[in-house]
Amino acid sequence: MECEAALGFPEAVPRVVRDGWARFPERAPRAAPVVTALLRDPSPLVRALEDLPSSFLQGDWKMGNLGRRDDGRTILLDWANPGAGPGVIELTWYLALNRARLPLGHTKEDAIAAYRAALEALGVDTEPWWDRALPLAMLGALLQFGWEKALGDADELTWWEEHALAGTTLLYGVAPISPEGGFHEGTEVSRPWRTARRGTHGRLRVRMGVAGQR
Repeated sequence: MECEAALGFPEAVPRVVRDGWARFPERAPRAAPVVTALLRDPSPLVRALEDLPSSFLQGDWKMGNLGRRDDGRTILLDWANPGAGPGVIELTWYLALNRARLPLGHTKEDAIAAYRAALEALGVDTEPWWDRALPLAMLGALLQFGWEKALGDADELTWWEEHALAGTTLLYGVAPISPEGGFHEGTEVSRPWRTARRGTHGRLRVRMGVAGQR
């Protein structure tokens, strides 16, 4: 973003992204401290997601990239960013980008329920990991699209903030609870998952709404 600013924002999108993130702390004060910290260093969330069941991901699951064959099979276009990760990452990406294109009368909750039911119908047991995976993926989606939500309507942003806070509680063991939206000063919280490479347990000190690893 600094590079784009130095160039005078020759493209429109980076300027809009900057403006959205500038508004985010005011419009989502409870989630802003954690989101800001993870924007600087997303590794705590990445490690938490690495501990979940993984799948092959297309990387840009949205209506503009979906088609349907005559036999009912789904077609996926735009394979620029495939990778591996929990399947719910595709779900939350879809929810973030397709709010206005959900089937008539369907809510985001309906889409979540349909996704889980489809997995179960295929023999995937979601019970051991679902309640952890979905909130963490919601937090990850807000990390990517918080700028966009900050420029939209209040109900949409509040929905994402509430779900991201559930992910925050799983990630750090506590949710932001101070009146300003951050953790209480001096709060120290555990990061209980096993890190993928080092095999150790880390701790985070969260002070005045800014998380730093020690």
